[in-house]
Amino acid sequence: MSSVSTALSDPVMHLRLEMDRPILSFAGGSEALEQWTVRSDREHGGHSECSFERASETSALFSGVTSLEIDPERAPYSAEHGRYATKSGWCSIRGLVGGPQWEGLGDFHGVRLRVRPDHRRYSLTLRTEGLLGGEDDDLYRANLPLPPAPGEWLDLRIPYCAFALTSRGYVQSPRPMDLEHFEAVGVLLADGESGEFALELAEMGAFRFSDEEVHRDLAVQRMLDLNSQLGYPAY
Repeated sequence: MSSVSTALSDPVMHLRLEMDRPILSFAGGSEALEQWTVRSDREHGGHSECSFERASETSALFSGVTSLEIDPERAPYSAEHGRYATKSGWCSIRGLVGGPQWEGLGDFHGVRLRVRPDHRRYSLTLRTEGLLGGEDDDLYRANLPLPPAPGEWLDLRIPYCAFALTSRGYVQSPRPMDLEHFEAVGVLLADGESGEFALELAEMGAFRFSDEEVHRDLAVQRMLDLNSQLGYPAY
């Protein structure tokens, strides 16, 4: 009887899930930024500009200036709204991802991010392989909270349920991310304000809430319920 009991319990011991996994770091030399590109509204007639450069041995700085002005003759046309854009004001960075650290993220409850923001409203973006594959990737976006005091380092935990599927800035019908096929990660600043901005990034990882948090924290329970409702694992 003892041997049977041991045989049944052993597999359970091997199913212990990771609580935290680093998936992205800006530590090291210039190679940490090689897969990153910078974009702004300048490609659509705007006047915003930005850069993404090393800030320290362990971090990188996304900074620049946003402008709401736009050149009328170069303003993009929206068929959905039947008019040309009259203002702009966005900057973004995007980095290609891959490797074993990005696989099996369905075993986690969300992603964590270590950042040092200013007073502006940023969004974290995750791009996954589209539902039908091919070149049409799905872009998911989660708004980052404003810091208690600008210029301080924050350690954020963002559950998967906080990410909304978007297209050209508009939220689409809810659909869970493909947690097995991530293509890119990025940061977007499009808060409708003009002026200087600076966001320092150090690292990103995947996390699980602890059993203690799940049992005692109603907010955590609510997040896991939302994860489940959207089709993400909540165990």
